[in-house]
Amino acid sequence: GDLSAVICPGHPEDKKRNKYKKWARAIFENYPSYYPTLKGNIYFWIGAWKKGSQGIFSEFGDTPLTALEYQLISVAATLFPNDLLNEEGVNRGRKMLWIIWLTMYIVNPIFYLVKTR
Repeated sequence: GDLSAVICPGHPEDKKRNKYKKWARAIFENYPSYYPTLKGNIYFWIGAWKKGSQGIFSEFGDTPLTALEYQLISVAATLFPNDLLNEEGVNRGRKMLWIIWLTMYIVNPIFYLVKTR
């Protein structure tokens, strides 16, 4: 994909987007190269997502995959602001994270009080 266009030789210049050049500098020692070398171990975890799956905030129930992506980016941006390579959605994600946290801590107690009466 886009990262490969930066890492692997032979791709047109217009396919080498700046955000992936930043990723390449952070992840690889040598690029472009036919044998790119990682600077360190990279771990990637992925799980199948289906309609009706819950995201990282179970209080909100079913979470569309696109919403989950922004939730994860916002959490990572908050916890690891100097290490996160993903730029898209970070500012929107931070705002969304605060809204989520405020909703959990303000609305849920009110819901609990109304529910228990």
